[in-house]
Amino acid sequence: MTKLIPIISLVLTVLISSASADQGRSKQPNIILIMPDDVGVGNVSILSTDTPYPASVQETNTIHLNELALRGITCDQGYSAGNMCWPSRGALLTGSYPQRWNSRVQVPRSFPRLPRVLQELGYHTGIVGKWHNGAEKGNFPPTDWGFDEHFVTYTSHDYYETKAGPGLQWETMQQWRATQKDQATRPFAHRYAPLLDSRLSTDENKQFVTEFGYLTSAFNRRAVDFIEDNKDRPFFLYLPHSARHVPTQRPPQKYMKRFKEPGMEHVSTAMIDVVDEGIGQIQEKLQELDLLDNTIIIFMGDNGGPHWATKYLRGNKGQSYEGGIRIPFIVTWSAEFPKGWRLDAPISHIDIAPTLISAAGGTPPTEMDGRNLLDLLKGTTSASENDTLYWDNAIRKDQHDGGQVTHQWKVVLDKSGSQPQLFDLMSDPSEATNIAAKYPTILSNLLEGRSQWLERVGK
Repeated sequence: MTKLIPIISLVLTVLISSASADQGRSKQPNIILIMPDDVGVGNVSILSTDTPYPASVQETNTIHLNELALRGITCDQGYSAGNMCWPSRGALLTGSYPQRWNSRVQVPRSFPRLPRVLQELGYHTGIVGKWHNGAEKGNFPPTDWGFDEHFVTYTSHDYYETKAGPGLQWETMQQWRATQKDQATRPFAHRYAPLLDSRLSTDENKQFVTEFGYLTSAFNRRAVDFIEDNKDRPFFLYLPHSARHVPTQRPPQKYMKRFKEPGMEHVSTAMIDVVDEGIGQIQEKLQELDLLDNTIIIFMGDNGGPHWATKYLRGNKGQSYEGGIRIPFIVTWSAEFPKGWRLDAPISHIDIAPTLISAAGGTPPTEMDGRNLLDLLKGTTSASENDTLYWDNAIRKDQHDGGQVTHQWKVVLDKSGSQPQLFDLMSDPSEATNIAAKYPTILSNLLEGRSQWLERVGK
């Protein structure tokens, strides 16, 4: 009997250690950010028929995204931090307004970055998809931001392999970047950006991937592989799809066969269906590994979509009206957040980084402009009617293109800034009626707040 005591003691020690490890592991959620390109609120079917902006294409069928929404929170007033690709992506990963670093240049190294902070908190970090944060110019690749691995295109990409594709038209990244900098060849270089896989080599020139099938499906496969490979440790996966950004190319026939006479809108819809398929594959893998409940999944657009994807909203990508900045926005964490809830409060890309850092057990850097929404998403606190978001899309300091939004009021300025418009989003979400003359005091107070914001961000 005495011989069994050390064995029993050892077994108990192992069990206690394992239990402690499991408890420690369970406290840090896995994190997955999914962000397709140029997807407006009308591109997805998560918005029910009682909203003023249902899907504009009747055949939209994002069934897996619907499943995600039922397990979490649909943010009806979700906004992009910019009305174009690059400022919104930089804002998402820094938690900062893009005006702090001039949205048309690369983000300085001095800014805190979500993947780097999560890396320091013990996460394995990876990006799969369209990077578009400056590395096309030879600086600041994903590894510089804190990503342990990547499977990316630096800009846009053909959705199929072509004779002009990566590794065929150029043999080195230096050749591609030279083409990217030449105005005459830049559109060609932009479309045929190399697809790079950091698992192949630490040398960019040895990372070229030339065989991948349909690009969105390749991103989906790699995302699932990343989850499988990192199932035993906390991970952060950033999945910024290139779809449905141009080139608008038909996915394989199985996605197109439900359309009788497919036009451009239907091709784009089918491209989003492939993204949706990947959302289903990700949820299925997480369920298989018993990780689904303790994984935060966020789905959002990068900016507004094309005019036909914002049918009941005014404007589209590149504008400061709702069609250019309001985006589909879903947040799920089954272990902590309510299920099937609709949140009617303005939230933005800049709020994601501080919220996720807090959920991971860290303290959001004070330099971040975004709010920590953890308590709001848990339902333990309420949104403030005074919460305000701002935009400034002007190129020069003497321009005013942009605006601001609260829960109810929306200001839109043109480049001159001389005739600001005011809208009541509660009664007029499509911004059909400018009520600036009716409520001059409200407009004046909002504009004063915007001026103070511009001073804070150094614009």
